[in-house]
Amino acid sequence: MFIGLHLCGPKGDGSRILLDRALALVQLDNECLVEAMLRAGMAVPDCVEELGIEYEDHTVLRPNSDEQQIYGLRAMLERGRFSCGDAAALEAAVLQKKYTIPARAFSRFGTEDGFWHAVYSTPAGVVNPVARFLEHQRRGRLAV
Repeated sequence: MFIGLHLCGPKGDGSRILLDRALALVQLDNECLVEAMLRAGMAVPDCVEELGIEYEDHTVLRPNSDEQQIYGLRAMLERGRFSCGDAAALEAAVLQKKYTIPARAFSRFGTEDGFWHAVYSTPAGVVNPVARFLEHQRRGRLAV
């Protein structure tokens, strides 16, 4: 399902709150999918590294764009790439449903330009799946 929203919240806290709500919706969608996969006995990936897809930085592809798209697991796999919002919403959902660990995707400032970056919180702290993915990728290249 595709839902398009044109949000008019003010820059700053207003847009962050709206983005957090969108992340929560995609996280909930992923939770439903993860739960169905677990009931069907399917393997559920713990993190984006296990998906074999590439990271897509929206701030590089469309700098200064007001457009933000957040994809659930199925669309991530179909597209073959993910952004920070996709990864945060997926990994938080996996923790919630597969491991019953409380997790919540949310946004925070990512750059000095005012771009938001999605991460997720757990009882152990905040996780930045993109930073972890890029570090994993960098270490993989160094090992070659």
